[in-house]
Amino acid sequence: MLQAPPDEQTWGALVQALETFQGSQGLCDVVSYCEDFLARWPEEFSRPAPSTWASSLLAGEDTPHLRLVTHLAISGRKLGPEECRALVTCPHLAQLTSLSFAHGKITYNGMRLLVACDRWRSLREL
Repeated sequence: MLQAPPDEQTWGALVQALETFQGSQGLCDVVSYCEDFLARWPEEFSRPAPSTWASSLLAGEDTPHLRLVTHLAISGRKLGPEECRALVTCPHLAQLTSLSFAHGKITYNGMRLLVACDRWRSLREL
């Protein structure tokens, strides 16, 4: 699968395959393997996280598969300090180039946490 050309179909198939590893011990190994291949994909190709991965992150679950995404969309949710803290402390979002909060609300204290975050050095779009 990872030998296929980088496109939406390949990314979708990879995401679907990774979802079968949810909660399994082998997920970190699989993610590391995928990172090597995805490093060869063009930077301009967006690798969006499915909404289930964003929900897992905000629920405080470990989300190593987020190391593979470049775009995270969190829509229609109210984000308070706890949810924003989960975002800014997640060690798996270093590759993130785009973060969107469509149709949602962020509390004042949540926004303060997001603005103070210096972990997303690759972020180009908010």
